[in-house]
Amino acid sequence: MPWSRDTRPEARLRMIELARSLPFERRLAAIDAEFAASRLLTLAGIRSRTPGASEEDIEAQYYRLMLGNDLGERVLELQRARRRSRTGT
Repeated sequence: MPWSRDTRPEARLRMIELARSLPFERRLAAIDAEFAASRLLTLAGIRSRTPGASEEDIEAQYYRLMLGNDLGERVLELQRARRRSRTGT
Protein backbone atom coordinates (compact mmCIF):
# COMPACT_ATOMS: atom_id res chain seq x y z
CA MET A 1 0.00 0.00 0.00
CA PRO A 2 1.52 3.35 -0.96
CA TRP A 3 1.76 5.83 1.86
CA SER A 4 1.56 9.56 1.79
CA ARG A 5 4.80 11.29 2.75
CA ASP A 6 3.00 13.12 5.50
CA THR A 7 1.74 9.96 7.21
CA ARG A 8 3.51 9.65 10.53
CA PRO A 9 5.14 6.25 11.22
CA GLU A 10 2.91 5.70 14.29
CA ALA A 11 -0.21 6.32 12.21
CA ARG A 12 1.05 4.00 9.50
CA LEU A 13 1.63 1.21 12.05
CA ARG A 14 -1.83 1.75 13.54
CA MET A 15 -3.44 1.54 10.10
CA ILE A 16 -1.62 -1.74 9.44
CA GLU A 17 -2.77 -3.11 12.80
CA LEU A 18 -6.36 -2.17 12.05
CA ALA A 19 -6.23 -3.74 8.60
CA ARG A 20 -4.78 -6.95 10.02
CA SER A 21 -7.51 -7.12 12.65
CA LEU A 22 -10.27 -7.15 10.04
CA PRO A 23 -11.76 -10.48 9.02
CA PHE A 24 -10.47 -11.73 5.69
CA GLU A 25 -13.83 -11.15 4.00
CA ARG A 26 -13.83 -7.47 5.00
CA ARG A 27 -10.28 -7.00 3.72
CA LEU A 28 -11.20 -8.68 0.46
CA ALA A 29 -14.33 -6.51 0.13
CA ALA A 30 -12.23 -3.37 0.70
CA ILE A 31 -9.77 -4.42 -2.00
CA ASP A 32 -12.65 -5.18 -4.36
CA ALA A 33 -14.20 -1.77 -3.72
CA GLU A 34 -10.89 -0.01 -4.34
CA PHE A 35 -10.38 -1.93 -7.57
CA ALA A 36 -13.91 -1.06 -8.75
CA ALA A 37 -13.36 2.63 -7.96
CA SER A 38 -10.03 2.57 -9.79
CA ARG A 39 -11.66 0.97 -12.83
CA LEU A 40 -14.46 3.57 -12.88
CA LEU A 41 -11.99 6.44 -12.63
CA THR A 42 -9.81 4.99 -15.37
CA LEU A 43 -12.78 4.49 -17.69
CA ALA A 44 -13.96 8.05 -16.96
CA GLY A 45 -10.49 9.35 -17.88
CA ILE A 46 -10.51 7.41 -21.14
CA ARG A 47 -14.00 8.73 -21.97
CA SER A 48 -12.94 12.31 -21.32
CA ARG A 49 -9.88 11.95 -23.57
CA THR A 50 -11.80 10.22 -26.38
CA PRO A 51 -15.21 11.89 -26.72
CA GLY A 52 -17.46 10.08 -29.12
CA ALA A 53 -15.71 6.72 -28.68
CA SER A 54 -17.98 3.71 -28.39
CA GLU A 55 -18.16 1.76 -25.14
CA GLU A 56 -16.44 -1.13 -26.92
CA ASP A 57 -13.54 1.14 -27.94
CA ILE A 58 -13.30 2.54 -24.40
CA GLU A 59 -13.22 -0.97 -22.95
CA ALA A 60 -10.51 -1.94 -25.45
CA GLN A 61 -8.43 1.08 -24.47
CA TYR A 62 -8.87 0.15 -20.80
CA TYR A 63 -7.58 -3.40 -21.29
CA ARG A 64 -4.64 -2.22 -23.37
CA LEU A 65 -3.77 0.39 -20.75
CA MET A 66 -4.03 -2.01 -17.81
CA LEU A 67 -2.54 -5.13 -19.42
CA GLY A 68 -0.36 -3.82 -22.22
CA ASN A 69 -1.09 -4.11 -25.92
CA ASP A 70 -0.39 -7.83 -26.38
CA LEU A 71 -2.21 -9.22 -23.36
CA GLY A 72 -4.97 -6.61 -23.66
CA GLU A 73 -5.59 -7.70 -27.23
CA ARG A 74 -5.70 -11.37 -26.20
CA VAL A 75 -8.30 -10.60 -23.51
CA LEU A 76 -10.36 -8.63 -26.03
CA GLU A 77 -10.25 -11.52 -28.49
CA LEU A 78 -11.50 -13.90 -25.79
CA GLN A 79 -14.34 -11.52 -24.96
CA ARG A 80 -15.30 -11.20 -28.63
CA ALA A 81 -15.29 -15.00 -28.98
CA ARG A 82 -17.57 -15.33 -25.93
CA ARG A 83 -19.98 -12.77 -27.34
CA ARG A 84 -20.05 -14.56 -30.69
CA SER A 85 -20.71 -17.93 -29.01
CA ARG A 86 -23.57 -16.43 -26.98
CA THR A 87 -25.22 -14.87 -29.99
CA GLY A 88 -24.44 -17.75 -32.34
CA THR A 89 -22.67 -15.57 -34.91
